[in-house]
Amino acid sequence: MVAVWAATRRDLDLTQQQVADKMGWSRATLAGLEAGRRKVEVSDMILFALAVGVEPETLFRRVLRW
Repeated sequence: MVAVWAATRRDLDLTQQQVADKMGWSRATLAGLEAGRRKVEVSDMILFALAVGVEPETLFRRVLRW
């Protein structure tokens, strides 16, 4: 599932730092999540989607297809 986050971020040509800044997180926190070292909460998914400018529903659908 977290691979979807990294793929979505890269598809939008955003760096971890850019996304982390928009989420109010450190880059290390986002990197840990993308690497699967951090538990993903639904609220994290919504925050990520909003930070990258994607509808949360679109991100959830990508996760389900992954």
